[in-house]
Amino acid sequence: MKRNTLIIISLLTISLLATSCTSKKHLKTALRFDEAGMYEEAANHYMRSLSSNRNNIDAVQGLKRTGQMVLNDKYSDFSTFYRSNQTREAVYSYLEAEGYRTRAAALGVSLRADNRFHPQYIEVRDKYLYELYRSGVIAIERESFLTADQIFSEILSIEANYKDAREYLLIARYEPVYRDGLTFIENSHFRKAYYAFDIILREAGNYKDALTLRTKAQSAAMMTVSLMPVFVSNSSQRSAANNLYSNAVSEINRMNSPFYKLINDPLLNSIPQIQAINDPMAAILIIRGLGLNLKADNILMAKIIRHTETTGALRKTDKKGYVKQVVETTTETGRKESVTRYSKVTYAEYTRESIAEIRIEFTLVNIHSGEILMTDYVALDDRDRIHYADFNGNYRDLIPGDWKYTNREDDSDVMYNNTRAISELQKLFNAPKELRTGISLMDNLLNITAQEMAIRLARFNPEE
Repeated sequence: MKRNTLIIISLLTISLLATSCTSKKHLKTALRFDEAGMYEEAANHYMRSLSSNRNNIDAVQGLKRTGQMVLNDKYSDFSTFYRSNQTREAVYSYLEAEGYRTRAAALGVSLRADNRFHPQYIEVRDKYLYELYRSGVIAIERESFLTADQIFSEILSIEANYKDAREYLLIARYEPVYRDGLTFIENSHFRKAYYAFDIILREAGNYKDALTLRTKAQSAAMMTVSLMPVFVSNSSQRSAANNLYSNAVSEINRMNSPFYKLINDPLLNSIPQIQAINDPMAAILIIRGLGLNLKADNILMAKIIRHTETTGALRKTDKKGYVKQVVETTTETGRKESVTRYSKVTYAEYTRESIAEIRIEFTLVNIHSGEILMTDYVALDDRDRIHYADFNGNYRDLIPGDWKYTNREDDSDVMYNNTRAISELQKLFNAPKELRTGISLMDNLLNITAQEMAIRLARFNPEE
């Protein structure tokens, strides 16, 4: 805790020093401009200095003096534009002056406003806004919506509550989108229509009957879907098929799409003929032949084509190496010294592998027409492998190598006494010993497969 506190204090100190240096740097620049009579540039750097350090008294005093001079110039510009009937320039020059005064105030410096110009500003502002408003209304009448959007946006940036400019802005901005939505409905592009009206509702609230039309478009675009039990190639896949079915139901219910509704229809699970076949299209013919009144208009069918999972046996391999020992001996003269000795030893390495593979094909069919709307597949695989070592001793003293005899030396004996070889060996003693089984890998693949089915169903657009 104490160490963390010291670190925080150090960081704060560094930050304060950096801020102080930045403030002084801009102050020096401001003073140079000030001495040269370039008061606008000086004022800008006084502002930058205060942005870094509000307590810089010299910068406060400098900005109060030079900033007032800059502000007075801006008021003078306004007066010039006003006298020459340049309404737009007059409005924006006055707003620029007031904005400059606001910036200085945010830095703790109060500049004196020249209230003589305020009545003149109100006069020229009202004149300019009236002209803008008239041109905006004309643009609306001519259905020049982009131009009208720009005009009424400008009006509201100057006067937030000017007449009914906000209502006109809504028309300019969202009437084109509204009309696009109507065209989409006429052309049976209900998903596009839904999104058009949804944009209006999210950004502007209800505009005309956008809410009703969005509901209408969604209803027309809605696809009701029932999921049939997953078909299998052999009985050993039945458990995986049940898991995939459950996962797919969960993922489809969870997917963020306004155009699909998953319906649980018990009839699909109670037809004996379907349970006895593995052909999805034959199942559709059976359902249609029985004349069943299903709740959904579409059926999603999946079949497991490939399903394998294996977990291999743990394999042990005896390895040869050396143990490094440092012993202390006494020489004939009585002096003690350290001697390094290497003893031949064996240790064990273990390996084990698991693998899982799955491939499923799925089809979306309209139950009434028998039309195949979508067909796709998912093929996934995963594997895991562990490789670790075990030694009846301190593995940190172990050195990889090879030898022929335990009790005597041989020319073929070799010791890999280098940093890289020793590091690679020691990693094996710290390697994971737990293997994800094939069953565990398969469970994960089934979950991912269900997610992919839901994603691709959500992406499918029958209107394209």
